[in-house]
Amino acid sequence: MLYRSDGRGYSEPNRNNRAVIIIAIIVGLAVLAGVAALVIKGYRNKNRVPEESAEEISEISSETEITEESQAVTSETEEESSEESSEEESEEESEEEESSEESEEESEGEVVTTDVDGDWRLILVNPWNKLPDGYEVPVIKLSNGLYVDERAYPDLQQFMDDCRAAGHSPYICSAYRTWDTQVYLYNNQVQQWIGYGYDEDEAKVKAATVVAIPGTSEHQLGLALDIVDTNERQLNSTQANNATQQWMMENCWKYGFILRFPEDKEDITGIIYEPWHYRYVGKEAAKEIMEQGVCLEEYLGKTDH
Repeated sequence: MLYRSDGRGYSEPNRNNRAVIIIAIIVGLAVLAGVAALVIKGYRNKNRVPEESAEEISEISSETEITEESQAVTSETEEESSEESSEEESEEESEEEESSEESEEESEGEVVTTDVDGDWRLILVNPWNKLPDGYEVPVIKLSNGLYVDERAYPDLQQFMDDCRAAGHSPYICSAYRTWDTQVYLYNNQVQQWIGYGYDEDEAKVKAATVVAIPGTSEHQLGLALDIVDTNERQLNSTQANNATQQWMMENCWKYGFILRFPEDKEDITGIIYEPWHYRYVGKEAAKEIMEQGVCLEEYLGKTDH
């Protein structure tokens, strides 16, 4: 008989029950130990870098270093190339300046332009009168990215402003052209005529009536512009029928412009009727040309060709 602290007794537990309890405790401790081992192993695996991954990281690091070295070499090469290019450009500019000075000395006293009394506004450029050698255009950029001779710009701006104020919508689709641009346009036109069945020689003749041969285009002067209606941009004779074009043809002379290739003047100008092609000649000359109903060749007295 066992006794409690209060003096009351209770029966002694069965020995079999005690054995069961001890076994349960041992099993429980074993389970806890196993779980603890798994947790510790998982933690170690999580923080350990596999050998293969470490090798990959090492390779990536090496590649990055190589790339950085390559970029450094490329950068140095570009700088050297840039310096060499700058030196070459400087040498070319010096040669061009010397060449220009020699040309000026050789051509001293010779007429190098076809304008009237030195007036740049009346330089004649057509199939029989080429662009003066070495002619340079002081251009200014328009809002649509095209360029014109800056000396004609104020009158052009007023021309366009007044046209819009009259309720029309003019659009300048072509202005100053470089030599390369004119070459491209002319060659493209030649190919079109060849596509129509003409041989190359015939195609060149046909093309020249639509797009001037490089060196004979007024667009290279920076004084000629192709202006159309914003909503009707086809470059054909129908341009003459829209209100925008009619307003410009009637009022262009007020701003120093003329319709350069009028109807029934093809034999003189060498170019087909173009109711969109305007040329700046200055207000005085434009007024006289419009009043007389002549083309620029007739006005300048240069119709022989």
